[in-house]
Amino acid sequence: QNSTETTQGNHHLLNSVAVETELGDFTNMAKESVIRILKEFEDDHIIEMQNQRIRIMDKDKLKLICNNG
Repeated sequence: QNSTETTQGNHHLLNSVAVETELGDFTNMAKESVIRILKEFEDDHIIEMQNQRIRIMDKDKLKLICNNG
């Protein structure tokens, strides 16, 4: 199943049954690495994970990481 994105206020939601697998395939990373990075992002309040959803809480910080590594 493919991910879908919706917007609620200032937050973006990603819905997927297998988001870790899809992100791993997209980034050519192992699922375990994706899970670890998502947990780090959650700990840093960049995203919020609940059920099978990822809520982007700090889009600017996420963009900064994407642009600067």
